[in-house]
Amino acid sequence: MKPSDALGGQADRELTTPESGVAGILNIIKELRLYCVPLVTAVLSATALSACSTITWVGDNEKAPVRGSANPETAPGMFLNSTEYEMICIINEVRLDPKAFAEKYLKDDMSPKGRETYLAMREMPPMGVLIPSRGLSYSAQDHAIDLGTGIELGHTGSDGSSPGIRTGRYTWISGGGGVSENCAFNYLRPLDIILEFLKSPGHRANILRADSESVGVAIRPRDNRSWTTVQNFGRGTKDRNNLPHRPPFDWTQMR
Repeated sequence: MKPSDALGGQADRELTTPESGVAGILNIIKELRLYCVPLVTAVLSATALSACSTITWVGDNEKAPVRGSANPETAPGMFLNSTEYEMICIINEVRLDPKAFAEKYLKDDMSPKGRETYLAMREMPPMGVLIPSRGLSYSAQDHAIDLGTGIELGHTGSDGSSPGIRTGRYTWISGGGGVSENCAFNYLRPLDIILEFLKSPGHRANILRADSESVGVAIRPRDNRSWTTVQNFGRGTKDRNNLPHRPPFDWTQMR
């Protein structure tokens, strides 16, 4: 399957520029004490450490990923494995400075999609980081597992559910809020997943939607050789109370 055939996305192409601009982003970074270090690009295994540091607490149950070397699976109540958490780190790296990310990873990509993505991201302003959401991640997990059973790649579940219905099982969505979803087959390494999504205008719009506030991700087996990835992006969503704990997916189940 060609990469372009392995993507599915609910596009929301309306991007808005944050009113706070670059100064606001710098204030956000300062407040949350976020920092970046060079990206770890090695393929992650079941025993590999994530390229995310110890989490920074910014609310009762909210976590903002920062760069470093700690394994997030050791964090209390964590619901993401190290590969999923690394994907959120990369998403936030893209959002904090789209131009710098494009220069680092897309400048030498001379394919038509790579060139279009590079030029588009060079013109995008910085935007806020996304907070990992348990509810959005549970919704992503449900759909990734469902897609792994052999249904067609897309946003309709085997029970007929839409992204909004699935996320509504685990989150409250305020008036004016909403959810966007990306999904793909065949990729495991977080950087590869993000680069393929960025080369699709609809998926890129979801990752770089300025008013998104939270994110949930899941990577689950499609069969013994490939993977399913689902990302949910929330605007005005809040996790429901007393969500049950789901331990992070154990990669050794694939061995």
